[in-house]
Amino acid sequence: MANEFATETGERGEIFRSLCALYIVYSRVGKWVEAETTWASLDPMGRDWPRWQYVSVNAEWFHAQFQYWRGTLQQAHVDMVERLAQGGKNRTVLRFILRLRGAGHLERGELPLSVESLSEAVRMARESGIFDAETETSLALAKHHLGELADPHREVERLAQKRQPAHRLLSQLWLALGDHEQAKHHALAAYRWAWADGEPYVHRFELTKTTELLQQMNVPIPNLPPYDPAKDEPFPWEADVRAAIEKLRAEKEKKEVKKD
Repeated sequence: MANEFATETGERGEIFRSLCALYIVYSRVGKWVEAETTWASLDPMGRDWPRWQYVSVNAEWFHAQFQYWRGTLQQAHVDMVERLAQGGKNRTVLRFILRLRGAGHLERGELPLSVESLSEAVRMARESGIFDAETETSLALAKHHLGELADPHREVERLAQKRQPAHRLLSQLWLALGDHEQAKHHALAAYRWAWADGEPYVHRFELTKTTELLQQMNVPIPNLPPYDPAKDEPFPWEADVRAAIEKLRAEKEKKEVKKD
């Protein structure tokens, strides 16, 4: 709706911003073709927008995240985003790309490199008063595999008690500690979170990874209901926005007829 509205007004900054939002959503739910089409529209629009509309390097981060989720992320793109984030002083993107770099190293078994990137991401988060469950749990997992986690059971219990814990990573850590029941508990919690509103509106990457983890543990995949549009109630403002879009569209058509 935001993209439709922006398109009818012709406000390019808002068109760009709405395309970025669409790109994030398509990437998250795993609609790769739609995501690529959206990127092809927004990327050539440039990045010279007012800061209230766009924060420097965000689009490059969105693109890195998309490539990571799809399994096509190249090291050169990670390096490029990190350089841009440092140059543009975008600490949030810098922290996120360090987390992504660390996750990639962890998946490939490059544990010292993983600890290096994740430690820096954790330091930046804590410096800003942020608890980043995904990064902290990834770091604990990498350190445990290196034998550098002083008290693994105490650490995993600490991480599990946090608000919105990283359940899939906690499951992997419990599995590494040999506790199948705790691993199963967190894997199922991770699956329910990844299922979100139900197919097709799921966290695709996390759902795929958690499914693989449950299969590895020989735990049956939960049978959860798909998305049911009948249960969705319209937002209070939705009809007004739809009407505004139709009005703008009709006015534009009138102008085009007059030109003809």
